[in-house]
Amino acid sequence: MTRFFPIAAAAAIAIAAPLASADDAKFAEKAPTLDNVTWIQGDAIKSFEKDHVYVLDFWATWCGPCVASIPHLTELHNEHKDTVTFIGVAVRPNDRMTPTAKFVKDQGDKMPYHVCADIDDKTYGTYMTPLDQHGIPTAMIIDKKGRIAWVGHPMGGMDEALEKILASNYDLSSAKADFAKQLDAARAEMEIQEKASKFGAEISRHLEADNFESAIAAIDEAYENYPDFFSGALIYKYTILLTELNQPAQAAKFGAKLVNNIFADDAQMLNAIAWEIATEFSEDVQDLNLAMKAANKADKLTDSKDPGIIDTLARVYFVQGDIDKAIALQKKAIKFAEQENEGFADQLREALNEYMDAKSST
Repeated sequence: MTRFFPIAAAAAIAIAAPLASADDAKFAEKAPTLDNVTWIQGDAIKSFEKDHVYVLDFWATWCGPCVASIPHLTELHNEHKDTVTFIGVAVRPNDRMTPTAKFVKDQGDKMPYHVCADIDDKTYGTYMTPLDQHGIPTAMIIDKKGRIAWVGHPMGGMDEALEKILASNYDLSSAKADFAKQLDAARAEMEIQEKASKFGAEISRHLEADNFESAIAAIDEAYENYPDFFSGALIYKYTILLTELNQPAQAAKFGAKLVNNIFADDAQMLNAIAWEIATEFSEDVQDLNLAMKAANKADKLTDSKDPGIIDTLARVYFVQGDIDKAIALQKKAIKFAEQENEGFADQLREALNEYMDAKSST
């Protein structure tokens, strides 16, 4: 479990959009050709052939959710290599990221499909902007007639749409109507996010100035107006009470309220506060009983099958001094993670090694 951040982040990485080009992509219409790209892997695809299906995946090496999607895309590529061409379209490079060509080369057989890199945002402007897509990863399916037939997250319903398109059993008109509804909902959500961001800025302003009482008041107001966006900020309130204002009694009361009431049915938020207590607080202020209660509730809510939550529970046991229990739970977390994300499993193995080293030194 990585460090928790209070303001909820989107599943896709949001990025600013350039101006759209004249040859705009439109849902259910012919897809523009990939003219403004540099081909990194695979032969250049100059046109979309009739009776063949293509999947474009807009991604970047710096985008964690994009990288996490690669194994799934590879699995689909291997399954449909004769009927579907998968193309990773790398967008928005920056100086700090792993260069796309190096990343693809290092992946080897783990990323066997075509890869190209956008030139000067032109492909992004041709596809993403006119389709009102502002985050990556974003996948698009181009059907047997060269039309854009599906747009969305590569791990969010794409498989089902692809199977129907391949079977010529896909209702493009219904998909177009559904896509329009999704865009309307997304625009409404973005408007809410813009309004909520003003509260987030106010919280940040007080925190940067060490005005902790004012920060708590701002957090309360933000949560009252936008609870879906600012539930995580309540953990900051708990932290401020405990570590900045030195009010352990108030912090304990508020922490209990979070675990027993506000977060009672939210496994991820329970997991977050447990992780925060176990990893970010010094021993003299750690409420490990609260952390254990939160972690156990989160584990129960997820039927003890979520590797991230099991990892947190193991960490709490480890901090409490029950190394054997921590090791057993960490091994369990790794088994579940291996079924979903090998990269995450590697992170969990590092924690297991830490626990094993601690056991051997006792």
